[in-house]
Amino acid sequence: MVNDVEIFLEEYLDEKLEVLCEEFLAGKMEKACDIDYLSYGISFNNIFEELTFVILYEEKSYEVFRKNLFKRVYDILKELPDEEITLLLFALLKAEIFYVEDTDLNEEIAVAIIKLANTKVLNHLYNISTKIYEKYMQQLKEGIMEFRFSGSVAGDYETSDYWEEFCLITQENYDYLYDICYEDIYSYILDVLNKSPEIDIKLLFAGIEDITVEGIENPLSIHAEMNNCIAEKLFDLISDMAASEDIMHILYTDDYDE
Repeated sequence: MVNDVEIFLEEYLDEKLEVLCEEFLAGKMEKACDIDYLSYGISFNNIFEELTFVILYEEKSYEVFRKNLFKRVYDILKELPDEEITLLLFALLKAEIFYVEDTDLNEEIAVAIIKLANTKVLNHLYNISTKIYEKYMQQLKEGIMEFRFSGSVAGDYETSDYWEEFCLITQENYDYLYDICYEDIYSYILDVLNKSPEIDIKLLFAGIEDITVEGIENPLSIHAEMNNCIAEKLFDLISDMAASEDIMHILYTDDYDE
């Protein structure tokens, strides 16, 4: 019986937060005089669009914008019957999302909704990050092809550039050489990222699979580890590309010469 109650509360919490968050994101913010970018004549169809814009382009405005988000959520909560608020709070408590002591319970509902809203924006950006990863992978491949190269060190192979050498090393399992390639290519990726626009870094970071929204701060706020996380993913993708590249002309030179 206890398990049934817990399952009900968990399902209720997920469903109710989803409904409230969708209502929240579909609405529009009231124009606020305390947000600079609104003075440029920028407009948005809904909160989802505006939140996405702020997360990507207006990091300096995020904290002020978040305060206005709380006001909007409170307006939605005022429309809920008291029994729904009570049940939602109880579900939050059972899920151990917050502690009751010294806590504004309505604020905790708002926190949960805004965290979910940030997660939805992050998921949206994850889905569209594929294109920018494709752009960077092509750019990186072309750059690797330009690495200084004086002939194959893997054996008696006729590789024409560093990229072909990396493909050969990857596919033929030259592990001791692969480690050297990792250092060269990873350093190159970091160098590219350090010179990349901030918006590109945010979109690339949004494309990393294991990012979770921990709080109500900007989930794409620039931080020191961003480039390292992105570089690891880009190296893995470049390695996968090298592993699938056709190198038959390198492995079987005689057949291709005939």
